[in-house]
Amino acid sequence: MAKKEAKATDPRFEVLRMLTVEQKDKLLLKLFRKDPLLVEKLAFEFFEDKSDLKQRVDAIKVKINRQITQSYVTWDTPGELMMEMRSVSGQINEHVKITKDKYGEIELNLLMLNTAFERFWKMLNDKPSRAETFTQYVLKRTETVFKLLSKMHEDNHLDFKEDVNKLLNFIHNYPPTKNNMRSFDIPKDFG
Repeated sequence: MAKKEAKATDPRFEVLRMLTVEQKDKLLLKLFRKDPLLVEKLAFEFFEDKSDLKQRVDAIKVKINRQITQSYVTWDTPGELMMEMRSVSGQINEHVKITKDKYGEIELNLLMLNTAFERFWKMLNDKPSRAETFTQYVLKRTETVFKLLSKMHEDNHLDFKEDVNKLLNFIHNYPPTKNNMRSFDIPKDFG
């Protein structure tokens, strides 16, 4: 309670209350120019609904399928694949910051990880000696997915069961990830 009271009596908030509407508008516009993510977050919060959330998730799915594909590939190592995955992860993280969509975060991360393994399985197996950073990245992302799943209601687990088990199958059959799993909190299977 003491913190809330301290914030309410903070002199900076009193100064804001004394500003005119025009001054507040000017201040807000300045803030919006400096933080476009804040604008996106407010726009989502005040002007969008669940159908818009689905469109946002679908748009990121399209980006994942476009970015993690062999048809545009000019790189051929696990490390380069990981860099592309990090780019996609940034988009997923931005989506979560804007929408607070934990369900979508799990769904999109599973899609990204499974797509990378599916499309680049041969290259990954041809170059396991160059997969150290890729391996660490995949295992950390997978561990994050399991942490998010542990916080969700069990009914939602069924929605992800197939994709999670597909990912676990890749991880257990890819020697670099299989050999490095011990230091991560990743189960052998998902119910």
